[in-house]
Amino acid sequence: MERMTARRLFVAFVIAVIGAGCVGDSSHEVQYRNTTNLSLNIYADSSTANPHLILPGETYKDRWVVPAVWSGARTGLPRQVEAKTSEGVRIFCHRYSYEELDRVTWIVQIEQRDDCAG
Repeated sequence: MERMTARRLFVAFVIAVIGAGCVGDSSHEVQYRNTTNLSLNIYADSSTANPHLILPGETYKDRWVVPAVWSGARTGLPRQVEAKTSEGVRIFCHRYSYEELDRVTWIVQIEQRDDCAG
């Protein structure tokens, strides 16, 4: 009897782990298009670690982990994208809501624009 209960608990645990993996975080492709004539380091979600160098006119594709869609929309804090020269001069900064990212079809146009405070 105890063996059967342990087996059922184990099976329930395995199903829960697999289910959580299927329902867990999702991701979305985002594209960065460098429309400037500068080589820029892209900092996704205002991260200072592991920037990606994008040459003028180049497009770089990345994947972001994003919140799940509930009631037809994603909720969550804005995502800040920055672009800096190799000297560390910030050329681009913008905070994107998920609604705005959907409107621009997840394509971030890197241009000379800095509308972030600080």
